[in-house]
Amino acid sequence: MGLSGVGKTRFVQALFDARIGTGALDPALAVYTNLGDDPDPQPIGMMSDLIARRLRAIVVIDNCHSELHRRLSELCRAPTSLVSVITV
Repeated sequence: MGLSGVGKTRFVQALFDARIGTGALDPALAVYTNLGDDPDPQPIGMMSDLIARRLRAIVVIDNCHSELHRRLSELCRAPTSLVSVITV
């Protein structure tokens, strides 16, 4: 959380950059959307589909409000989920 322009999205990008530190996340697993772009499908539907298909993914949602974050986090905690979520 923080003010616009302080580098939150850049920080998330760095998590997937093998040139920065060690233990970078696999960029092939990243699924990114910005809620400001009115994505289709919407994040809940997309994550539900990934979980139902038992696919491994790291879903990154930019401009995510707290209620959506809560709902996405609940989905990720399902026993059959292989999906992780990062919200900004």
